[in-house]
Amino acid sequence: GFALSAGDRLILRPSLFRSEASALFSSSTRTTEIQFPYKLQELDDVVISLPPGLEPAGIEQPAPAKTENQLLRIQLSYNAEHHTLKLRREFNSELLIAKPSAYPAIKDFYDQMAQADRQEIILNKRSEAPAAKEPASAGPEAQGASTPSTATSVSSAITP
Repeated sequence: GFALSAGDRLILRPSLFRSEASALFSSSTRTTEIQFPYKLQELDDVVISLPPGLEPAGIEQPAPAKTENQLLRIQLSYNAEHHTLKLRREFNSELLIAKPSAYPAIKDFYDQMAQADRQEIILNKRSEAPAAKEPASAGPEAQGASTPSTATSVSSAITP
């Protein structure tokens, strides 16, 4: 389970540790103070080796989310040479107590964080170039002589 199969595609949520998390605050209003037990810092560095023959259809960078005391930054990249997808997720919060009037901004921040953590990347089958057919010949090859040949490879890369 880290990806869902959809025909010739896979759907992957690279934020493995938070991809199923829901938003922290569900109520639209708040009448009491918001208290957090401690300051918090999370740093996730995840490298995912993609299955052979699959590559990302595209990578959209989530926008950073921030408040006066909180910051969320997610960076995604694809390395075509190593066939890996990398996620770096940084979350910092120095918020300990907030008044109810600050609740809409804090709720919005955590809603943005949940949305960024649920971001999906579509993995498509890599398109391979069709193999070139050797022309039939009665020339030197047919008589056992060797001739130099040239190999051509096609690769594609997705860059963030």
